[in-house]
Amino acid sequence: MFGCEAVTIASKEGPALGVAILAGVAAGVFKSVQEACQAIIKRDKLQKPDTKLTEFYSGYHKLYTDYV
Repeated sequence: MFGCEAVTIASKEGPALGVAILAGVAAGVFKSVQEACQAIIKRDKLQKPDTKLTEFYSGYHKLYTDYV
């Protein structure tokens, strides 16, 4: 809908992975969350936007934001 690429990760347990990343930073294993993410997260697939669907849904998104 937003016309941008999205990357999925190769983990089926995203929330648990996030907790592990934060624990690694808190324990001093990594200096920062960014460093931990670069070391731990493995990318899976790149999803490219479908321009026709982006145009289609942008109209509905505008309707939604106008009424919220």
